[in-house]
Amino acid sequence: MRELPHGWARTTLGELLVFHYGKSLPAESRRGGSVPVVGSSGVLRVNESALTIAPCVVIGRKGSAGSVFLCPDPCWPLDTVYFAYAPEGVFTNFVYYLLSSLELRKLDRSTAVPSLLRQDLQAAEVKIAPSAEQHRIVAEIDKQLSRIATAATQLASTHRKCGALLSAVIRRATSPRPHWVTARAGDVCDFITKGTTPAAQELLPSGEIPFLKVNNLGFGGPLDFTKSRTFVRRHVHDHDLSRSKVLPGDVLMNIVGPPLGKVAVVPDSYPEYNINQAIARFRAMPGLEPHYLALLLRNPDVLRWALSRAKTTAGQVNLTLELCRDLPLPIAPESEQQQIVAVVEAAATEAVNASAAIDAALTRAARLRQSVLKSAFEGTLVPQDPNDEPASVLLERIRATRTAPRTRARAIR
Repeated sequence: MRELPHGWARTTLGELLVFHYGKSLPAESRRGGSVPVVGSSGVLRVNESALTIAPCVVIGRKGSAGSVFLCPDPCWPLDTVYFAYAPEGVFTNFVYYLLSSLELRKLDRSTAVPSLLRQDLQAAEVKIAPSAEQHRIVAEIDKQLSRIATAATQLASTHRKCGALLSAVIRRATSPRPHWVTARAGDVCDFITKGTTPAAQELLPSGEIPFLKVNNLGFGGPLDFTKSRTFVRRHVHDHDLSRSKVLPGDVLMNIVGPPLGKVAVVPDSYPEYNINQAIARFRAMPGLEPHYLALLLRNPDVLRWALSRAKTTAGQVNLTLELCRDLPLPIAPESEQQQIVAVVEAAATEAVNASAAIDAALTRAARLRQSVLKSAFEGTLVPQDPNDEPASVLLERIRATRTAPRTRARAIR
């Protein structure tokens, strides 16, 4: 067992904190206001009144089990979370960082809905620093995590710029020239239709006929089978779902969003596919290169035209097949289509490589955050001061406060 830093003490979360259950807030009880209502995934809405009386830490109990949120002001924790006040002599921010360092999601023992049992939470072993050192730890964590957050924000901004730049390249490459023609999609495709979803019992975890969903499509590039890969039975493919059968060379586009513009060309890796009702299938006529058609369906002007006419319900955009057939597509001569595809694919490769590098850097930033927390609670982030009151004395006061009649622990920042 690793030696304790000077002045620190070992304890359990149950000895340090009292975990309270949150409370449901039915629709009829909600009132407009400024008090945050907190669930296991974070702040969901606001309310007029608060359930807590002081700064606290909220821990996901069901759903996003083990998530941790700092609530510096009174809030309303829902019944999917626990909440805890920091006892006197312990800083709320220190408790927040301590719980964040524990990766409480690993305590989930459920087989269905992720959940965190209070007894498991209470039994978790932790190390506590003296009160004075807690202050120094929190200040240093704040400083280092602020730097990491700033870098992550800049990386995310660059990621978005990569996508915007590629979109601009596609728009420029596929904008009409004087010698081009603009045609309805329905006039340059043999047919445009959409898929359908079979009954649950017809879907399989493995098989010969892949069943594609919107999350299998990306913004260009190949079909992604790492996400929700399922298959359909052969007899379903041959009969009931014949209209959703797709073949190599077909172009697929999501018609339910946002966002729209998820497009892929079906490759030769499987002889046939099935698609669900949120995907439209375009089969290009001779003279229209499928990959060029895919670029046209990602052209921002074409998408804007579709969005301006699409039906939107509760924030969800739905393109009809009629709209898909009426899409105005700028058609280049066949001799130019391959050149345009090659230019855009080269730009897309650069954008994908840049995005991959950014994703890797964001992953490192997340790991660095955990590394800072790990260092903090191993006692190596800031130096110890031999003049600090030992944490063992602090824990004794907390135990005495717990056993004293009619006494409530006071939370401090």
